[in-house]
Amino acid sequence: MRWNNWLDHSAHWLHTSGRMKPSLIACLVAPAVLLASMTVAHAESDEPLSPTTATLLSLGGVAASGLTLGAGLAMGGDAGIAVGIVGASSLLITPSAGNIYSGKFLSRGFVARVAGTAAMAGGAALFVASFDPFNESDDHAGAAAGMALFVGGGVAFVTGTILDVATASTAAHEWNAKHGFTLAPTPIVTPSGTSAGLGLSGRF
Repeated sequence: MRWNNWLDHSAHWLHTSGRMKPSLIACLVAPAVLLASMTVAHAESDEPLSPTTATLLSLGGVAASGLTLGAGLAMGGDAGIAVGIVGASSLLITPSAGNIYSGKFLSRGFVARVAGTAAMAGGAALFVASFDPFNESDDHAGAAAGMALFVGGGVAFVTGTILDVATASTAAHEWNAKHGFTLAPTPIVTPSGTSAGLGLSGRF
């Protein structure tokens, strides 16, 4: 049957991946957990947040996930598959690092990525189910619908990633404004006279 080789390979991967060292996955997950802990702790501080830091956190999170995914693809084999899955899965969270840093745990980008992932999973399932491994009565319309759903989910996922990176600095500005940290024109006295500058004010 057409799907025998694929099923045999999948069964082999599921069997062998269970014997992989848990330390491999732990080493990949630990940095993400540490990053989340640091950003949450900073978001709860009484100091103004840096919009630049928020953006860099989101960009760094995307880069880290992308590098992990790329490393998995380069490694190949069962270990590469596991590393790749960790990298791809972490993309659900890491683009939101800047928003998490700013105290926003449920960003629009995150919601879009979750919805996109669900759409891709549903589309893939529909595509596979459209092909009958026991005979030639394939459902081409179902396969097309599954492919369209998968592509649409991918677009939503990428859009959500870009949205989280683009709004990270805004989230930091909103946190600062909410907690009374604002930038306002402030006169600065110098030996040559008085000049205009920017001062940070806050409620304490």
